[in-house]
Amino acid sequence: MDSLCSMIFCICGSDNDSFRHDAGSAQFFINEKPRPHQLPSSCPSRGSADAVVADVVSILRSAEKEGVELAKKVGDTVGAEGWTEWIAEGILNGIKAILDESPEKMGNAMKVAYDRASEAADALFQFTKDHPIATAGLLTIIAVGILVILAPAVVEALGFAELGPIEGSFAAWWESTYAGYIPKGSLFSFFQRLGMLWG
Repeated sequence: MDSLCSMIFCICGSDNDSFRHDAGSAQFFINEKPRPHQLPSSCPSRGSADAVVADVVSILRSAEKEGVELAKKVGDTVGAEGWTEWIAEGILNGIKAILDESPEKMGNAMKVAYDRASEAADALFQFTKDHPIATAGLLTIIAVGILVILAPAVVEALGFAELGPIEGSFAAWWESTYAGYIPKGSLFSFFQRLGMLWG
């Protein structure tokens, strides 16, 4: 079964947002509208990519405070794999899973980031009030907000840039999926409220 998971992860990986892989088991869960299938340019071994994603998510979940030290720890963990959109999506999906399944297990830094991201999202987006069906989009916004605060390199690897989503990236696909719900410029305002700096 593990070799089947390896093949599915390599083919679909986190580059296809229609699946969320439950680390350590052979389960996949549908969590948003399917993204058009795109193979990563190079498919790292499942073990190394899974380990990087799991380690980064664990570091972020248990961190006691945000800052340079946390960013360095995350960067060192990614290390030789390098930041790829594929790994960044796995991390994003891991954060979404924590929010969806076990928010009580968040460390202090993630709790503070969650509160800040939720407050900023409530001020800028009307997802849950106007469109209850779009709550998966709100979950993604809050997860991205947490990453803006705790690990901004992940947000950049997802294709969120200062001038808008990078064409062909997860960010461009995601924004187009929720275009009717996201007021123009609101994602950028959201990132600014959370202190996102590009560079």
